[in-house]
Amino acid sequence: MQKVKKIELYLKKNPRATERDLERKFGLTRTEARMILGGRCLVERGEPKSFWCSWYGSEKKVMWTLLALACVVRGLYAFFLMREDTLLVPLHDAEYYLKWAEKIVTDGWLGDRAFFTEPLYAYLLALALTLFGSAGSLALLVLQFVLGALAPLGLYLLSRRLLNRETALATGLLATLYGPFLFYEGLLLKTSLEVSFLPWVLLLIFYAFEKGKPVLFFGSGIALGVFSLIKGNNLLWVPVVIGLLLSSWQYVLTRRMLLSGCLVIGVVLIIFPVTVRNYVVSHDFVLTNYSFGLALYQGNWWGGDGSTALVPPFLRPDPRYEEVDAVGMAEATLGHTLTPSQVSSFWVRQALSDMSEAPGHFLATLWNKVLLIFNHSEFSDNYQYSYYRDTMPLLWFLPNFWLVSILAVIGGILFFWRDFWQTMRPEGRLRGRSFLLFFGASVLVLLLTTVNARYRLPLLPFFLILAGGAVAYLIRSVREGRTFHPVILAMGALMALLLAWYPLPVVRFDTVAQSYHALGYQALTAGQYIEAQTLLKKTLEVDPQYAWAYGNLMLTNLALGQVTEAEGALKKLLVLRSDDLSNYRLLTFFREVRDLPPTEREARVKASVSRVETPPYDPDWHEAERLLHVGDDRGAENALRRSLIRHPDAPASTMALSALLKKAGKTEEAKRLLTRVVENHPELFPVRYNLANLYIMEENYGKAAELLRDIYEFTPELGETWYNYAVALIKQKRTSEAIPVMQAYIDRYEDDAARKSVVEKFRTALKPTPNTIESLLPGKR
Repeated sequence: MQKVKKIELYLKKNPRATERDLERKFGLTRTEARMILGGRCLVERGEPKSFWCSWYGSEKKVMWTLLALACVVRGLYAFFLMREDTLLVPLHDAEYYLKWAEKIVTDGWLGDRAFFTEPLYAYLLALALTLFGSAGSLALLVLQFVLGALAPLGLYLLSRRLLNRETALATGLLATLYGPFLFYEGLLLKTSLEVSFLPWVLLLIFYAFEKGKPVLFFGSGIALGVFSLIKGNNLLWVPVVIGLLLSSWQYVLTRRMLLSGCLVIGVVLIIFPVTVRNYVVSHDFVLTNYSFGLALYQGNWWGGDGSTALVPPFLRPDPRYEEVDAVGMAEATLGHTLTPSQVSSFWVRQALSDMSEAPGHFLATLWNKVLLIFNHSEFSDNYQYSYYRDTMPLLWFLPNFWLVSILAVIGGILFFWRDFWQTMRPEGRLRGRSFLLFFGASVLVLLLTTVNARYRLPLLPFFLILAGGAVAYLIRSVREGRTFHPVILAMGALMALLLAWYPLPVVRFDTVAQSYHALGYQALTAGQYIEAQTLLKKTLEVDPQYAWAYGNLMLTNLALGQVTEAEGALKKLLVLRSDDLSNYRLLTFFREVRDLPPTEREARVKASVSRVETPPYDPDWHEAERLLHVGDDRGAENALRRSLIRHPDAPASTMALSALLKKAGKTEEAKRLLTRVVENHPELFPVRYNLANLYIMEENYGKAAELLRDIYEFTPELGETWYNYAVALIKQKRTSEAIPVMQAYIDRYEDDAARKSVVEKFRTALKPTPNTIESLLPGKR
């Protein structure tokens, strides 16, 4: 064992020793040197090796083990996935891609307009549908699971090149078992493809730099081109690679130019056909797709928080309508038809304008995006991880984001620590800088656009490598008795915990209620009313304040002939979201169909659900909302008047303008505006409510009671309708009508602490005393 001790002593004095150093100094074989540097399996030649040394010393055995484990875990996940039909229902973006793929198959592969979204995934799905028919979507899921099983191998090899074998093993194991990877591999979304491709693309780029061959840089360009057609953001990697090439002193300038040219040719070879196709169908230059401008605006608009939970008001929260709404609002603002590239440029200018006019909001949004990147929640705008985890307990036993993010933060701190690099491969330092540049480019795109769990998933390969580095460094430090600065690491862990568990408002959307509602709505549109009712009721059991579920439950109940239950659901919706004027279309619809024969009523519900109404695009209203948001009442008033010139019968603009006029003391004009809306849209309770308040201010209680009566009879809990209606009746000395209103108010709110004073006043008023009811009550509340 004397030789073993000499090797151990040599490694302590020379922690950056290479395999070649050990070969030359101690006469070891390359395999023995690799085993010693990787696993510290120090044995004399001829001595029996432990299972760990034998397994860990073989790169192939480690990789085959990772692949086998990845296949087993994904096989188990797929088994549970196939047992639950609701988990395979295409929702939101998945439905969008499926419809797009079906359109490609039926209408032709060329298409009829420039791509708004990156096209590769839709065309892969179309190819699967062509080859396998109705089982095409399932075939693509199988492909995603296969690529997902190979991704940990890519991360293992990438970590091996960048750092060392211990880091590679830790990274590979974390990637193999990472729950959200399995979750997205089982969905019809491009996210899993992006994650699966990323480590192999980086490996190819690093290998090209190592060998310096033009053919390898040409292949890297092809890989980056394909990668960009999965997600356009990845095109930002091209200038990063070129920048690394041109700044490298490894090659002379002419060689650097040659290699850069080969890279660009490879990228162009993939992207150029898409650009030509876009020009042929739209007569406009669109490189791959034209959604960047809208994505930039969504991430930085004046009312947003950097997440996908808050979208601009003109955008309907459905991927099927994003393109239509983006084009519609842009053309309405400029007053003429726009080409796709002009639409994208318009939204870029709008985003830059909002950012420059409110730099404080921009910085606050930027910080919120940082918090969203590190937050433990798996909030998404599509499928909810929490729902799948509750349905498939397997996910409870797999690592999730909060664990990886904590380890990654520690790894990120160590990444800049000198002692950390002393345990790494000597050539890893240059690759580490490149790694940080690619990571930074990916983070930059997120910080400029929007963040949710799905959009941050492509950062996870970087997070996993940092996490693996942290695990490997800590294990090695403990084993070798190396000082690893526990205070600094403890501070890093504390910072990671604070980032991961910071209470962001968007976290409240990460609930199973959202999944139940999405599935319920899908069943409603498919005419499966019993199933829809069950799912929507489950939504409300989880979250009784989920307003949209009440609207869809109303339609479901109507289709099933349960009119009373439908009315109850509608009333709850109007109370929860009385400010949303679109909900009152449901009130009109309910009154139209409630007395129809069951067959005709069901047909009307089906037609209503399938009908798509394009909203009026009103840039003046959007501008007025922005000005109201920043407190510019004068500017908002001017914008609202322009809105009413463009759309005279616009209830939202009328209500907002009347509120500003009331604030300025111009009540007569405010009354005229609201009266016109009430005449045209008597079902809009908020307009009637606001107009009644103006009449109460003028002590015109007869008009006020007339306006409030319809609201009280249907939804007395809307705002302060109950109280104001009682006051209006009392002031007119209509005591016999006021008494049941007050008694009903007492019965409803006697346990409500916030309304205790009013309840006591009503109780006193109802007692037989010399005081009159009118003397106990003020005017409007």
